[in-house]
Amino acid sequence: MITISNMTEVQGDMAKWLVAVKDQAEKCQKGLTAFSFLYMVRTGPQWSGDYVANLRLSKGAPDSTFTPGAVHPEASTPYHFRSIKYPYGEGSREAIGYAKRNAAAVFSSIKLGDLVFISSSAEHDQTYGPLIEGNVLNFRSANPSRGAVMARTARQVKLAYSKISESQAQALGFFNLGSAG
Repeated sequence: MITISNMTEVQGDMAKWLVAVKDQAEKCQKGLTAFSFLYMVRTGPQWSGDYVANLRLSKGAPDSTFTPGAVHPEASTPYHFRSIKYPYGEGSREAIGYAKRNAAAVFSSIKLGDLVFISSSAEHDQTYGPLIEGNVLNFRSANPSRGAVMARTARQVKLAYSKISESQAQALGFFNLGSAG
């Protein structure tokens, strides 16, 4: 028979450990969300910037909000996006900044266990998220990563974080939407 004479101390240590584990798990969830979102906005193809600018971070259900011409005024009305003289390319800061600003409030409110979505409902003459994801558009050289943004992001997350080491968990705790990574 085992007798624990300091049961109150053991219970206190266990409670502290559980709080620390929950806190670290939440930091990892937020870090993985930031990693995924930032990868998508930085490598998503751009012409008007609407696909990337309208990448939305949401909890509970996908956000289907679309703001045409969010960063390129020529794209604000149907069919005018084709007249853009100076189109954006992958990594263009205007659309990335717009998407990050829109995502900031949701990101800061993420708690452990929240179901988080990243979606884009961008459209002009048609909804082109599925065309980008299907990699069926004729991508310009300014978009070297091409389409399949969500599939590429999933591969990157799996490659980088399929097994999270203690040091990776610590690093994820510092990752946010302002991170360079």
